[in-house]
Amino acid sequence: MTGHPLSKHNLHAKVSELSEKLKEKKKLTGKDSGPGKNWIEDFLACHPELKLGHPTGIDPKRMQMFNFATVNHHFKLLDDFLKSEGIPWENVYNMDEKGIQLEGGRKCDSNIRKWLDK
Repeated sequence: MTGHPLSKHNLHAKVSELSEKLKEKKKLTGKDSGPGKNWIEDFLACHPELKLGHPTGIDPKRMQMFNFATVNHHFKLLDDFLKSEGIPWENVYNMDEKGIQLEGGRKCDSNIRKWLDK
């Protein structure tokens, strides 16, 4: 997992994938079709500390500035600055907690948003 919230759909897909891998590893045969339709509710009932959610959409203005030319220009300026100050790249750390959203994200009702805690 990448630290992003899981929806019921994504959790079911990941568990199905793991179920298939386990089935192949143990060389099992038969009609095991992975987790059933009530599996998620039962699993969450046994683990109330876990919360599911949906990623939020990315701001269109932020997405507009996330293109090759802008990002390339940013890193060129950063590289020039680091060289001028004698700072090696291994001393550069990302402190932005907002980050870049993978796969664009989706809009959802704010009442639905919950996060999967580790």
